Amino acid sequence: MSSASPFARLARSLATSAVILSLAAGAHVIGGGHLPAPLIVAVLGSATLLAVTVIARKALTLPALLLVLGVGQWLLHTGFSLTSTASACVAAPARHYAVQSVSCLPSGAHTHAASAHADVWMLALHALAVIVTGFMLQRGETAARLAASWLVPLLRLPDVVGPVPAPRIPLFPPAPIRRSARAFRDVPPLRGPPSTHAPALSPA
Repeated sequence: MSSASPFARLARSLATSAVILSLAAGAHVIGGGHLPAPLIVAVLGSATLLAVTVIARKALTLPALLLVLGVGQWLLHTGFSLTSTASACVAAPARHYAVQSVSCLPSGAHTHAASAHADVWMLALHALAVIVTGFMLQRGETAARLAASWLVPLLRLPDVVGPVPAPRIPLFPPAPIRRSARAFRDVPPLRGPPSTHAPALSPA
C-alpha cells in the first residue's frame, strides 16, 4: 500500500475497518452477545481504523496477519461485552400487599457466556471472522480486480449506433457503355500466324 496515493490508502483502511468491525459485531450478536450504544460502537470503529492504518504500513506474513486479526477480534469482543447495557429483568412476586418489585441484572461481560455451548459458538464465529478478514486482506484486491473484469463489461452501456444511410438508387439506370471497334484495332493479336513484317532467319 505504500505505492498508492494517500486517498487510496485511506479508502482501503476505511473499507478494511468496516469489514473487521461488521464481522466482529455480527459474530458477537449471532453468538448471543449484545452490542453497546451506537456512540461506543463508533469509538471502537475509530480505534479499529487507527490500528488498521498503522498495521497496513508493514508487510505481514499470513500467520502474523491472522495473529493480529485474532487479537483484534478478541479486543472487539471484550469491548462489546464490557460496554453492552442489555439487562435481564425478572418480576418478583408481591408479598403482604406490597408493590411487586422487578429485579434487573445487567448482562455485562459474562451474560452471553453462561453456557459452554455459547462459548464455543462465539469462539467459532469470531474465528470465522478472522479467516474471512484475512482472506479479504490477502486476496481481496485480486478478487476485486477479477470481479471488476467480469462486471464492468456487463454494466457498461452499449455504444450508440447511428442510422446507416440507405444506398441511393438512381431513378433511371445508366445506359450500358458501348465500345467501338476502333478501340480494339490497335490491340496486337495474341494468337495466329507470325507477322509478315518479321525478319526471316538466314542459315549460318
